Amino acid sequence: MEGSEWNYDHGKLEMTDNLTENLKPVILRWDIRSKESDHKHFYIPVYLTTLRKNLLFSTMITNDSILSDADWYQRGICLVSCNKEYEYTG
Repeated sequence: MEGSEWNYDHGKLEMTDNLTENLKPVILRWDIRSKESDHKHFYIPVYLTTLRKNLLFSTMITNDSILSDADWYQRGICLVSCNKEYEYTG
């Protein structure tokens, strides 16, 4: 992840001074909601590499913080799918 960090205890994004954070393995799922939610949501781009040239898709994330979506977008938050430091052994 670039531009923020994930708080695993509270299940939400947090501001950080670090440029990148290596996340634990993440499962993204497609979810179709039939009713409105009380949570605010915004989209985060998912890129193939840190060069940010190949957008794979965007994923929606809950924004339960006091920060606005614009605050997060200005941080340039994104997920990067390719990490040379991580080797899948599954």
